[in-house]
This record gives sequence, structure tokens and C-alpha cells, in this order.
Amino acid sequence: MSRRASDPIVIPDSLWRRPQMIEALTTRDIRTVFHLLRQYAGASQTQIAIACGMSQGKVSEIMKKGGRQVTTLEVFERIADGLQMPDPARLTLGLAPRTLPAFTSPTTTKATITTSRDAPAGLVPPAFLGSLDIDADVGEGDPVHRRTFGKLAGASVFSAILADLPSDGAPLEGVEAFAAALAGYPSSNDTPSPAALSIARLDAAVAAAKRTYQDCKYSTVINSLPTLLADLRNACAAYDGDARLQAQALSAEAHHVAASILLKLDHEGLAWLAADRSMQAARRSQDLTTIGSSARIITHALMNDGHHGAATKTASTYAERIDHDIDQRTPDFLSVYGALLLRGAAAAGQRSDRHTAATLLDEAEAAGRELGGDYNHRWTAFGPTNVQLHRVNIALKLGDAGAAIQHARTVDLSRIPPHRTQSKTPRRHLRRPHPMGQARQGIRGPALRPPARARGDLSPPRRPPHARRPHGHRPAQHQAATQGDHDRNRGAPVTDAGADNERRRVLYIIVCAAGPAGDIGKLVTLAHQRGWDVQIIATPSALDFIDAEALEAQTGRPVRSQYRKPGEPRSPKADAIIVAPATYNTINKWAAGISDT
Repeated sequence: MSRRASDPIVIPDSLWRRPQMIEALTTRDIRTVFHLLRQYAGASQTQIAIACGMSQGKVSEIMKKGGRQVTTLEVFERIADGLQMPDPARLTLGLAPRTLPAFTSPTTTKATITTSRDAPAGLVPPAFLGSLDIDADVGEGDPVHRRTFGKLAGASVFSAILADLPSDGAPLEGVEAFAAALAGYPSSNDTPSPAALSIARLDAAVAAAKRTYQDCKYSTVINSLPTLLADLRNACAAYDGDARLQAQALSAEAHHVAASILLKLDHEGLAWLAADRSMQAARRSQDLTTIGSSARIITHALMNDGHHGAATKTASTYAERIDHDIDQRTPDFLSVYGALLLRGAAAAGQRSDRHTAATLLDEAEAAGRELGGDYNHRWTAFGPTNVQLHRVNIALKLGDAGAAIQHARTVDLSRIPPHRTQSKTPRRHLRRPHPMGQARQGIRGPALRPPARARGDLSPPRRPPHARRPHGHRPAQHQAATQGDHDRNRGAPVTDAGADNERRRVLYIIVCAAGPAGDIGKLVTLAHQRGWDVQIIATPSALDFIDAEALEAQTGRPVRSQYRKPGEPRSPKADAIIVAPATYNTINKWAAGISDT
């Protein structure tokens, strides 16, 4: 019986013990791993692509000699999970095992979880979210159990940092200051004045920290936040009644910021502790909106560790519970609730869970409609536009290029505020952009740009006149510094608009193998008449349908049909793309996200 492309791969256990496979896993040579799968398990490129959550074209590129190399931990995790590698193979590849030995004690038979009487009923207990305690009820194969292993490793790093804290009274700085604040390490500010602990002052300080973080001024946050965490700890101990509840809510938000900045600094162990402190304070505040906000950072931390299944469950469970228990659906609540749903949808998209991602996106869209616009309540930047941007981003993650294009065409780019780029933090701290910025990056490419002019109009788009820029500013910096309200500039990257004025607009014409390809010179003439430079890209089969030499003479550029060889000049970046003629084969591959045409 012939094997279908959609059939799962049957991998013999002996394959993982072969010397060639062990050597490939040791060196993280995924190309050889895929070739061994084809040789000994009879796996096709399509089967490998389906199992590993990739496109067939990407697998083909990896398997080529000298082709694309896999370097990111996330992709290694996805491949290992998709191929159901046994634990010895995972360890050889440098990944955590799927199962861990159970932690047992001669005198302990079962862990008992107790919940404070003040905690809102029905919420997942702290042991599930952000607690370093080991839950004996978690199954050995549960992804949350693996997360516990990661947190315990992070706690070891945390202990090592504390052991190195200076004992000579010198001030603590940077990550050491965060570690001290999270551990309650004594400081000179342990007896602050009543004015320093006033709720009004702490509220303003937390708001400033949130705003500064969203403006990407990470150095400022790093310098000021540890002291604020210590003040909030003292305030929570000093106040009673409603004032203590307010202080706990502020502490939850401040620890939320701390966890976010520590994740950017790649201090996962400290980030987990900060996220845990945020959730503990949120539960003590008895405020459902604050609990939902802290659940966002727990979800973020899980996603950062690659535990997308646990992240999806965390976000969806907390969203459902706070939605059920809330009395008043205020703008703050709707924003936190919607942002939490989006975080869960993004996690579901990472693990190719289409149904859950679509469900959470629909619920977030309903929350955005109820909110009535795009706002920044509780520093979420949530609204209908953010939901649409997430739809684009998640469709791209799932490989649904066609769906991404459809969603992108509905996005009003004028609703996306520019990103402030005047951060003095090293560039390595900026590699995890805000979700809104990530989604916008997914729609800024020429093929996904919403049409702004009449169909068939190839004239260069009109540009608004540029304001006179101050001395020393590049155009993109000036644009970021002058557009938008201070509290609404969030996450979206800014392009250098001034650079486009220094060259003609470039049109890529992609030619497929069909009869009308012979008339492509007419389209080139029309484009030239409207001020466009043209780059022809032909599929290999289309070369038989066109006069390549004549088109090269007409455009002044070589006709591309293969990947550029080392040393060859690069083609200019495209401002617009036309596929003509477009064959059914190309259209279907485009819709499926396959890029080997």
C-alpha cells in the first residue's frame, strides 16, 4: 500500500541510537538528521515538514548541501517535539528531557495545595503559576513539569547571584539590584519616610516605570525599579485595609515590569521570580483585573521558555475565570482581558493549534468591540487594531500567507502609532519587540501592503511633505520624536522614509510559466512610463516563455531565476510586487506558505 504525504512518520527506535544520528544530534546538524529520517524511516520532505511545523520549502532548503542551517532553540524544540525524540536524543541535542524523575520523600505521600480564603474562588492555585514549589500531582510528561525544572535551574542561578552580593556596603547596580530587591535583601532604604510610601507617590512611580518601559528606555527602568520594588514591599507591610490592597496591586504591576525587563536581559531565573512575585501580590490585592495582568507576564515567561502549551492553558484559564467572576466590565478590565486572550492566541499559534488560536482571537475581537477603540488602558495597547495585527502575525506563524494577506488588508496603518527609538540600551536588549511591533513587521512587506490606490495605477504614491528636521536627527528618528501622544507610542517599528526619496521606486515583476508571459515587456513599458524601475524575476519554467535578453536590455537589470550566488550584486529592495502571469501552482503555494517557486 502506497504511503500518503499526510501519513505520520514511523521512526524506528534504533535510528536514534545509530552513530550517525548521535553525531548529528551532538553537532546539531539538522540537515543530516533529516537525511537519516529519509534513509531509515522513508520520510518525505512533506512528512518532515508537517511533523516539525515547517513548510516543505524550508525543509528542502535545510536538506540542501550548504543550505539553510537551524540555529535557534525554538526551532530545535519544535523539531524534537514533532519527531517525538526520546529523552536521550533530546539531551544529545542539548534540550531538556520530556520527562523528569519524580521528586519523592520517604515521609511525604502527596502535596497539598491550600488557597487563601481571601483569594478569588476558582482560580488556578499559585503552585500552577509562578510558584517554585513542586506539585506532586503534575504528570511526568506534563510540560508544566518541565517548566518547573527550568525554574529550579533559574533559582540556582539566583542563589549564585545572591552569594556574590557585596558585603562592604557598596551600592548594588543592574541585575544585582534586581536580585536583592526580589529577595528582600536589606538596603539603606528599609526605613523610608511616610512620604516615600504614600499610595499617591507609589502609584505615580509605577505608572512612570510602565511608561518608561513602553518607551524602550530600558536603562532608566533598570536604574529606578529595584528601589521602587523595595518601597512597595515596605508599603505592603506598613499599610492595612484598602491601602494595603492598593499597595499589593501596585506591587504586582511593578514586578510585572521587572519580569519583562529581566526577560529582555536574558535572566530567565530572576524573571520567573519576578513573575511569581507579581502573581502573589495580585492575588493578595483581590483585584481580578490585576490578577489578569499578572497572568499575562506568567504567560510571557512560559512562552519565553518555549512552553507554548502551558502558556495557552494559563492564558485561556485565567481569562475564562476573571471574565466569569468580574462584576463591572470596565475599560481597564476589557483591555487586560483582551490582551491576555491575545497572549494565549499567540502561544497557541506557536504550537500550530489553529482551533484554539482562532477561538481566542475571536474572543479578543469581541472584547475590542466592547471596548470601542484602540487605547492603552493598564499599559496594554489593546484594541481592535491590535487584534487584527495579531491575526496577521499568527496567520504568518501558521504558514497561512493567504489569510495573513486578507487580514493585513483590513488593517488601518494610521491607527498604529510609531515606535520611539531613542533608547540608549544596547541593541541586543531590543530583540524581543512588543507584540504590536511584531505584527506590524508582518504586514510591512510589499506583498502584504494594503492597496491604497486604484487598481492598475502604477504611479508612485504621493508622499506628504517632510517637516524640517532638527540638526543631528535622521528622518526616522525625527518622525518617531514628533508623531503621537507620549502615552500612545507603542511597539511599531518606524521606517526611514527619507531614504525612499533618494531613489526611484522599484517594482518586482514575478513571471510564471504561462502564455501571457511573452507580453511581459508591455508591463515593463507601462511601469517605466510611470516612473518605476523594474526587476524581473522568472520561475525556471518561465524562462522558456520570455525573451530574457530583451527584457534585460529593457530593464537594465538581469532577469533573476535562481538564488543569488556569492559575490553577485544584490537586487534592490522592492516597493511593490506584481505576479503576472500567476499560475494556479504559484497561487496555491503562496496561500500555503511554500516559498520554493
